[in-house]
Amino acid sequence: MIFKKLAATIWHLADVLCFILALVALCAGAYQFGLGWFYIALAASLAFLGWLCEMVAGQKGGDE
Repeated sequence: MIFKKLAATIWHLADVLCFILALVALCAGAYQFGLGWFYIALAASLAFLGWLCEMVAGQKGGDE
């Protein structure tokens, strides 16, 4: 039972790490097209992360 919970926790951390690395790769690729594209990709990534955090917080009950 404890190994099942530990494996699930590690899996969730791996998911988050891969998601963050994908956003970094997106921004690095956009940088190759120019600094303006990098800033647009960075802003979009941060906006998406902010929205995603709000959605996760809303599912768990949040501050209410």
